[in-house]
Amino acid sequence: MNASQEPRKRSIVKSITYRIAIALITLTVLFLTTGNIAAATGTTLVLQITNMSFYYIHERVWIRIPWARSR
Repeated sequence: MNASQEPRKRSIVKSITYRIAIALITLTVLFLTTGNIAAATGTTLVLQITNMSFYYIHERVWIRIPWARSR
């Protein structure tokens, strides 16, 4: 399977697993800097939903770009 044939479901799963890891890092850093778990959690959730959406779109756009692909 080449990059242009990557299923949408795979892109979604990759986005989710990546965001979980990043969310844990973000939550930890925000909590350590603010000391407020509620603020850290709320900010983390907003950031992760936004970033996951943009990551998925970015991934799907790049699948359509033929630049630097081997044939």
